[in-house]
Amino acid sequence: MNTKNQLYTTLMVVEACDEDFEALSRVLLKLGLDSRVQRCRDGQECLDELRRKNADISSDYMPLILLDLNLPGLDGREALREIKADPGLRDVPITVLTTSSNVRDVEECYAAGANAYVIKSLDFNEFANSIEALTEFWLGSVTFPPYMSMVKQ
Repeated sequence: MNTKNQLYTTLMVVEACDEDFEALSRVLLKLGLDSRVQRCRDGQECLDELRRKNADISSDYMPLILLDLNLPGLDGREALREIKADPGLRDVPITVLTTSSNVRDVEECYAAGANAYVIKSLDFNEFANSIEALTEFWLGSVTFPPYMSMVKQ
């Protein structure tokens, strides 16, 4: 896998379900990306971590967020809206990674600023193929502007 952006990208996985996180972790381990993973269990933890890193002047931190929608407390929909409304965070790429195929969820997430919406397959091989394609795209194909090597602008 060509991972030109891997050197400075953290995969922030916002996932409450231990089983879903374990499945994702197995795929990322196979792809050699397991060391770049930071897990948050809810939307508030994600926001707090992004804001903490953004406030650190010396931070060289570029997260790619994989965001589940169904989270305890601050759910993924609200976390997405808050991140995209924050001028210091709005450019952080967010892929919604969820089991919901509800058209309303898809429309709402794109309207709120999601960069992609991926439905988790219940079939592990299909799920693994989706994650491989997703990480290859974001870490190997996308060219980020120079300022995005750090969240802080």
